[in-house]
Amino acid sequence: MKRVKPLRRAKAGARKKKSPASVSTSQARANFAGALGAAQAKNAILGFERYGKPIAALVPVDAVRMLAGEAVERATQAEITAAAQQFVQAMLGAAPAPAKAPPKKKPALKRKRKSLGKGV
Repeated sequence: MKRVKPLRRAKAGARKKKSPASVSTSQARANFAGALGAAQAKNAILGFERYGKPIAALVPVDAVRMLAGEAVERATQAEITAAAQQFVQAMLGAAPAPAKAPPKKKPALKRKRKSLGKGV
Protein backbone atom coordinates (compact mmCIF):
# COMPACT_ATOMS: atom_id res chain seq x y z
CA MET A 1 0.00 0.00 0.00
CA LYS A 2 1.32 3.46 -0.92
CA ARG A 3 1.79 6.18 1.61
CA VAL A 4 -0.44 9.19 1.11
CA LYS A 5 1.79 11.94 2.53
CA PRO A 6 4.44 11.84 -0.24
CA LEU A 7 1.68 12.03 -2.86
CA ARG A 8 0.12 15.03 -1.15
CA ARG A 9 3.48 16.78 -0.99
CA ALA A 10 4.08 16.15 -4.68
CA LYS A 11 0.68 17.62 -5.57
CA ALA A 12 1.26 20.62 -3.33
CA GLY A 13 4.62 21.27 -5.01
CA ALA A 14 3.06 21.06 -8.46
CA ARG A 15 0.40 23.66 -7.69
CA LYS A 16 0.90 27.17 -8.94
CA LYS A 17 2.33 29.23 -6.12
CA LYS A 18 1.02 32.75 -5.82
CA SER A 19 3.54 35.51 -5.75
CA PRO A 20 3.57 37.65 -2.63
CA ALA A 21 2.55 40.54 -4.87
CA SER A 22 -0.95 39.17 -5.41
CA VAL A 23 -3.99 38.28 -3.36
CA SER A 24 -7.41 36.98 -4.24
CA THR A 25 -10.28 39.45 -4.21
CA SER A 26 -11.84 37.78 -1.18
CA GLN A 27 -8.56 38.09 0.77
CA ALA A 28 -8.26 41.71 -0.32
CA ARG A 29 -11.74 42.49 0.96
CA ALA A 30 -10.86 41.05 4.35
CA ASN A 31 -7.47 42.81 4.59
CA PHE A 32 -7.96 45.96 2.56
CA ALA A 33 -6.63 48.29 5.26
CA GLY A 34 -3.38 46.34 5.39
CA ALA A 35 -3.06 46.44 1.59
CA LEU A 36 -3.54 50.20 1.58
CA GLY A 37 -0.91 50.60 4.28
CA ALA A 38 1.60 48.51 2.35
CA ALA A 39 1.03 50.47 -0.85
CA GLN A 40 1.46 53.77 0.95
CA ALA A 41 4.40 53.00 3.25
CA LYS A 42 6.51 50.68 1.07
CA ASN A 43 5.60 51.99 -2.40
CA ALA A 44 4.50 48.42 -3.11
CA ILE A 45 2.28 47.29 -5.94
CA LEU A 46 -0.30 44.71 -4.96
CA GLY A 47 -2.20 42.69 -7.57
CA PHE A 48 -5.71 41.32 -7.23
CA GLU A 49 -6.71 38.03 -8.78
CA ARG A 50 -10.09 36.57 -9.55
CA TYR A 51 -10.20 32.88 -10.42
CA GLY A 52 -6.42 32.88 -10.69
CA LYS A 53 -6.21 35.66 -13.29
CA PRO A 54 -4.87 39.15 -12.54
CA ILE A 55 -7.64 41.75 -12.79
CA ALA A 56 -6.39 44.88 -11.01
CA ALA A 57 -3.49 46.43 -9.14
CA LEU A 58 -3.26 48.71 -6.12
CA VAL A 59 -0.48 51.23 -6.67
CA PRO A 60 0.87 54.17 -4.65
CA VAL A 61 -0.34 57.66 -5.53
CA ASP A 62 3.17 58.58 -6.67
CA ALA A 63 2.89 55.94 -9.40
CA VAL A 64 -0.22 57.67 -10.73
CA ARG A 65 1.61 60.99 -10.58
CA MET A 66 4.43 59.45 -12.62
CA LEU A 67 1.92 58.26 -15.24
CA ALA A 68 0.40 61.74 -15.39
CA GLY A 69 3.83 63.23 -16.08
CA GLU A 70 4.24 65.06 -12.78
CA ALA A 71 7.60 65.30 -11.06
CA VAL A 72 8.32 62.68 -8.39
CA GLU A 73 11.47 62.30 -6.27
CA ARG A 74 14.09 60.18 -8.01
CA ALA A 75 14.40 57.71 -5.13
CA THR A 76 10.63 57.21 -5.03
CA GLN A 77 10.51 56.90 -8.80
CA ALA A 78 13.23 54.22 -8.73
CA GLU A 79 11.38 52.26 -6.02
CA ILE A 80 8.10 52.34 -7.94
CA THR A 81 9.76 51.41 -11.22
CA ALA A 82 11.51 48.43 -9.61
CA ALA A 83 8.27 47.34 -7.92
CA ALA A 84 6.39 47.62 -11.21
CA GLN A 85 8.97 45.49 -13.02
CA GLN A 86 8.80 42.84 -10.30
CA PHE A 87 5.01 42.93 -10.42
CA VAL A 88 4.93 42.40 -14.18
CA GLN A 89 7.36 39.48 -13.93
CA ALA A 90 5.49 37.85 -11.04
CA MET A 91 1.91 38.39 -12.19
CA LEU A 92 2.05 38.53 -15.94
CA GLY A 93 5.19 36.60 -16.75
CA ALA A 94 6.39 39.23 -19.20
CA ALA A 95 5.20 42.26 -21.06
CA PRO A 96 2.20 41.47 -23.25
CA ALA A 97 2.88 41.16 -26.96
CA PRO A 98 1.52 43.94 -29.16
CA ALA A 99 -1.86 43.17 -30.70
CA LYS A 100 -1.80 42.03 -34.30
CA ALA A 101 -4.07 43.50 -36.92
CA PRO A 102 -6.79 41.09 -38.03
CA PRO A 103 -6.08 39.43 -41.38
CA LYS A 104 -7.71 40.94 -44.43
CA LYS A 105 -10.62 39.01 -45.86
CA LYS A 106 -10.26 37.71 -49.34
CA PRO A 107 -12.99 38.78 -51.75
CA ALA A 108 -15.61 36.13 -52.29
CA LEU A 109 -15.50 34.40 -55.64
CA LYS A 110 -18.60 34.94 -57.71
CA ARG A 111 -19.87 31.95 -59.56
CA LYS A 112 -21.67 32.17 -62.80
CA ARG A 113 -25.05 30.52 -62.94
CA LYS A 114 -25.65 27.98 -65.60
CA SER A 115 -28.77 28.60 -67.56
CA LEU A 116 -31.17 25.71 -67.72
CA GLY A 117 -32.69 26.82 -70.97
CA LYS A 118 -36.01 28.45 -71.71
CA GLY A 119 -39.17 27.13 -70.15
CA VAL A 120 -39.92 23.60 -69.20
